[in-house]
Amino acid sequence: MPRYSNLTQLTRVNGHMIPAKSTHYAMGAKHGVYFKWRGQWNFTAVSNFYMRVPGDAPQSVVEKSIGDNKIEVLK
Repeated sequence: MPRYSNLTQLTRVNGHMIPAKSTHYAMGAKHGVYFKWRGQWNFTAVSNFYMRVPGDAPQSVVEKSIGDNKIEVLK
């Protein structure tokens, strides 16, 4: 599981730290946060660690994993 670089600026979203340059985020149905960073969907549930969402269609994986939560756009 990769770790954020010390040079990566982070921002807090619902108690989880994600890169400040993320464009989208969504709360997981049970835990963690999904976020889109550098054009790829990622997931974090543990401070300073993240993992890429696998598969050929990561958008659909995220949509299935967030339950009734919505994908929010970050500005």
